Amino acid sequence: MLSRFTFLGGRRRTGGRRPGENEAVFVDLYGPGLLLVVLAIVVLNFLDAWFTTLFLSMGGQELNPIVDHVLGWGSAPFALLKSLGIGLCVIMLTMTKGFRIARLGLGVILGGYALLLGWHLFLLTHVAE
Repeated sequence: MLSRFTFLGGRRRTGGRRPGENEAVFVDLYGPGLLLVVLAIVVLNFLDAWFTTLFLSMGGQELNPIVDHVLGWGSAPFALLKSLGIGLCVIMLTMTKGFRIARLGLGVILGGYALLLGWHLFLLTHVAE
């Protein structure tokens, strides 16, 4: 899964070693489309953390008891743990992008964060009224 080519490049971008191996293989290089998905997830994760702390400062309430407990430690530990958690998940899914379930996982995370951002924007417009 990890090799010197993972960080230095110089190997396969798609497919396996033998003809016909195109699915469920590990590859050493990642394309610009995957980079765009990963960056979008990271940005949406930071926006979610920012909106969460913003709404809490305006008198909102966190409904997730685990997140509420972590927020009790402060905003910085919350943002760090949130970023670390999603970061590790995205790294693992990126490294296993040759597997259909990993690509599905990245899509679900991206879609979930997009919906969550929509919810935050909806709340923001209704709080401003």
